[in-house]
Amino acid sequence: MNTSNLKKYNLAGIIVTIIGLSLCIALIQEFFGSAGAFVESLCSTTGDGDSCSKVAKSAWSGFRGLPVLGDVPVAHIGFTFYGFCGFLFYSILKAEEEEKRGFVSLLFAVSLLGIVIDVILLIISISQIGTVCILCAITYVVTISIFVLAYLQAKSYSGEEGIMSQVKLTVGKNITTNFLNYTIAVLLFFAGGIACARLSTPNKSGHEPDPESNKVYLQTKIEAFDKRPAVKIDLSQAPSVGSPNAKITIVKYADFNCGHCMHTSHIISQLLADFPNDIKVYYKNFPLDGSCNPLVQRKDPSASSCIAASAALCANKQGKFKEVYNGLYNDNENGVRHTISSVKEIANKAGANMQQLQACMGSTEIQNFILAEVKEGEVLNIQSTPSLYINNKPLDPGTPNPNFLKALVEHLLKK
Repeated sequence: MNTSNLKKYNLAGIIVTIIGLSLCIALIQEFFGSAGAFVESLCSTTGDGDSCSKVAKSAWSGFRGLPVLGDVPVAHIGFTFYGFCGFLFYSILKAEEEEKRGFVSLLFAVSLLGIVIDVILLIISISQIGTVCILCAITYVVTISIFVLAYLQAKSYSGEEGIMSQVKLTVGKNITTNFLNYTIAVLLFFAGGIACARLSTPNKSGHEPDPESNKVYLQTKIEAFDKRPAVKIDLSQAPSVGSPNAKITIVKYADFNCGHCMHTSHIISQLLADFPNDIKVYYKNFPLDGSCNPLVQRKDPSASSCIAASAALCANKQGKFKEVYNGLYNDNENGVRHTISSVKEIANKAGANMQQLQACMGSTEIQNFILAEVKEGEVLNIQSTPSLYINNKPLDPGTPNPNFLKALVEHLLKK
C-alpha cells in the first residue's frame, strides 16, 4: 500500500474514533438524565425530539444493577470500542512495516464485529423500542466509516488468499504478541467510560446542572404543558404521599430498578418539601420486565422489578409504603438488585408484618393489580420510565428538569 494513503486512512480513523467517543459521552449523559442543551437540541432538530430520551429510558439501553459497577449503559461499551479502534489506528501508524499487517487485520475483525452489534442494536431499537435515537444512528455511521477504513487497508495486505484468510492468519499471532498492550488499552477506555458515567450521574438531590433554566425556556415549556389535553388515570387504589387537600396531583409511573426513576424520586421529595400543603403524589408501577409486564418482551430471570413492585404495593396495605418505597430506591442507588431477600429486609426494617407481606406478594390479587396498572400505561402510551403526569397532563418522558417542575407548580398554584 502507498505509505501516504496508509497515513491518511489512519489519521482519518483517529478523527472518526474521536467523534465516536464524543457521541458515546453524550449518550452516557442521556442515559443518566444529565444531557446538556446541545445534546437535547441535536435530538430535537435532527429527528424525533423524544427519540434519544425514549431509547435511553428503555430496558434495552443498558445493564442495570451490576455488582460494583451499578448501571452500565450500552454507550459505555461503545466508548470502549471506539477507544480501542483509535488505539489500533494509532498502532498502525507507529508500527514497523512487518507489524502493520497484524494490526490492520485485528482492526478489520473488531470493526466487523462492531457492524454486527450495531445491526442487532438497530433491530432492537426499531422492533422493541419503536424509535431510533439520532445520536445512535450517527454512531452507526461512525462504525461503518471505521470498517471502511479498515477494509481498504486489509484489502491491500490480503493478496491472493483474500481478506478473511489474511485475518485468520495474522489476528491470533498479533493478539498473542500484543496481549498486554491490548488489555491495558481496553481497561483504560473501559475505566474512561466509568468516569464519564460517574461524572454524568446527577447528585443525590436530583438537582442536576441545567443551562436552560432561564425564564424564556421555562415559560415556553409551561405554555406547551398548558396546551396538552388531560388524560384519565385511575387513582382510587394507588399509594400516595402528600397533602389530602392538595391542589396539584403528580402521578409517577416507574420501575424500581430504573436509575432515572430513582433520580426523579429525589426531585419529587424535594418538591414535596417545598410545597407540603399543595402537592399529592400517586405512585404507579410500570416494571420494565416481561415477567409481569406483557408489553416488555425481555424477561428478567430474577423478576427483580416485579418483586420490588409487589413489595411496595403489599407494604402499602400495611401503611408502610413510604418507608419501603424509599428503601427500594436507596438500594437502587447503592447498586443493589432487588430480590425477595432484599425487599424483605427493607420491609422488616420498616416494621411490616412479614407473614402478611409474604402472603400478599405471592397473591393473584397483587399480580392482577400490577397488570392493571401496566394496561393503563398501555392506554396512556407509556414507552419508558419514569412517566409523570401533573393534574393528569403528561410531562416529557424521562427525568424531569427540577427548575421547570418547580416553576410549573408555582404557575399552577396561581391559577
